[in-house]
Amino acid sequence: MLIDSTRVRNPANEMALVGMERDLSPADLRAMRTGIGAATNALFAVRLQTAALNWIIVTQMLSAVSR
Repeated sequence: MLIDSTRVRNPANEMALVGMERDLSPADLRAMRTGIGAATNALFAVRLQTAALNWIIVTQMLSAVSR
């Protein structure tokens, strides 16, 4: 099945297209900022989840030791 990728508009596709041009338009810069922001937010969310899980594990271990 062939997919027409010219109609797909998302930050990742627009970021890929930016590298093909020499002169960046404001729309290209917005697409890059959007893509970078989305990736940063996703990484930050994972780090928060990891920190929360680590906190739960440590508190459980400490409570088990103190019994």
